[in-house]
Amino acid sequence: MIGVGVDILNIERLSHLDGKLDDPFFRRSFTERERTEDPGNHSRLAFFAARFAAKEAVFKALGTTPGAVRLSDIEICRDASGIPWPTLRGGAADAAAKAGITSIHLSLSYEKDYVVAFAVAE
Repeated sequence: MIGVGVDILNIERLSHLDGKLDDPFFRRSFTERERTEDPGNHSRLAFFAARFAAKEAVFKALGTTPGAVRLSDIEICRDASGIPWPTLRGGAADAAAKAGITSIHLSLSYEKDYVVAFAVAE
């Protein structure tokens, strides 16, 4: 294990952006694939809050900060079985390579008003 990261987010912090997928924040923070992915049985607001928390957890597991890596350099999607999985690009991929990280495991949890993300980098 090289790094761990955790982030918790009150879903309401993003409520002013609910339904505004053309907002610059969404275009800057989320990839096209993330913006168009089906949220499943979660509200779109909870879905994006969890993805945002996941990106923060991955930053921490990489040992970097959002200022050093763009949010969109980390893409959070689900594999065929529904497990969230980060894909790293650009500065995030560079930070992982520099730290010797070859994989990142991610767990997301939802509660009424909060989402939490936990990432482990190997």
